[in-house]
Amino acid sequence: MPRQPPTGPVGRPYPSARKPPSPPARQPPPPPRRRPVARPRRRKRVTIGSNPKPRIVIGRILMIAALLLAGMKLIDVQGFQATDLSAIAQRQSLTYLTIPAHRGTITDRDGTELAFNVDIRALTAQPKRMRSNWNAPSVALAHKGITYEQHTQTIADELHRLIGASVDEQQVITQLRSNASFAYLAKSVDPAVAAQITGDFPEIRRRGRATGRRLGGGGGCRAGRR
Repeated sequence: MPRQPPTGPVGRPYPSARKPPSPPARQPPPPPRRRPVARPRRRKRVTIGSNPKPRIVIGRILMIAALLLAGMKLIDVQGFQATDLSAIAQRQSLTYLTIPAHRGTITDRDGTELAFNVDIRALTAQPKRMRSNWNAPSVALAHKGITYEQHTQTIADELHRLIGASVDEQQVITQLRSNASFAYLAKSVDPAVAAQITGDFPEIRRRGRATGRRLGGGGGCRAGRR
């Protein structure tokens, strides 16, 4: 039989030797409390993309500057340069053409021409200016001692030689040595002959003219300005 523990007078078992209770386990101390550190406040960065106000301000400034520049340019054009620009515009819009007044061809019943147009040139001079330019000290050395009277004699001889008897040599000399501001030296000159004379004597000018000649009959000639 199994062994039963001894019982006491009341029938209760004797208390057996009890183990001493183990001490409670030590809990680690709580960590020290940290004081909250105040974080520095971050400044908000203002960018053009996020805030439309700077763009509006910049746009207004640019628009005002453009309007000011346009106003200044308008004042300059309409006020200070108005006269010059008007003259330039008029020169660009107008074109001057010399239209000769040709006569119509006159024919007889057989178709033979009785009158037709012939282009001629007139030779002119400015005697007063010619004398002043010839005697000017700046060009006197280029004449090689030739006087103005000798020069006019040379011009008259050349006109008489190239044009013919229709030119009065003495009358040309008198006109060139006068104090007149303008004179006609010859009025009916062939264009080729006139070009040769003005090439030899640049002070002589040529002007275009037109004349109508009649064939047959009296053979007269009428000349009128072109």
